[in-house]
Amino acid sequence: MKRILIVENDRETRNTLSIVLQVADYDVITFPEGQSFQVSDAAEYDMLIYDMANLKKTSSYVLDAINIIARQLPVVVISEFGHESCLNCLIDNECIGFLQKPFKSKELLAIVETLWHKTADSEVVAMEEIA
Repeated sequence: MKRILIVENDRETRNTLSIVLQVADYDVITFPEGQSFQVSDAAEYDMLIYDMANLKKTSSYVLDAINIIARQLPVVVISEFGHESCLNCLIDNECIGFLQKPFKSKELLAIVETLWHKTADSEVVAMEEIA
């Protein structure tokens, strides 16, 4: 069973993501964003789903950490921030997946499945590629 780590500050969103992925037969562990989360924590998982509330205000430390993690396992960044700006930020930081809030359960599952089947390159997978 594939293990997914979800780092999301909003409890309701975190629980919803967890339920959707568990129903789809994934093993899910969640962290509130404010809880101490280390880059090394991600090594125990097969995928990271990370909420960045506002990518424009995200520190370079967080973006650098996501960049390091993305070299080891698929990363899906979720954010409410504008789609175009997020994609540019992710491309610059080599993340490989993005979902803009709000999104549907089927969109989450589609990008997760797509990332399992992607090669290890650092290309961003946007929802337009899946549709």
